[in-house]
Amino acid sequence: MRLELRIDRGKNSELENIEIFKQLYKEKDTIEKKMGDTLVCANQYGTRMCALIKDFTNDGYKNEEVEWLYHYELLML
Repeated sequence: MRLELRIDRGKNSELENIEIFKQLYKEKDTIEKKMGDTLVCANQYGTRMCALIKDFTNDGYKNEEVEWLYHYELLML
């Protein structure tokens, strides 16, 4: 299961995307503390899109259905 927040305001929005990304990056430590885990920050210069990513191992639709609510709540922090 993957949580991915993509920042892409459309064509010719590279600078705006980076500014939004920088604002979120300033809150990275706070977000990680609340999640109890680390995030991957994908800010690739030369591309339009930026992202904050968290991969969860052994989680997702293949788990028992009773576990789904736990994982949903984890993503909604």
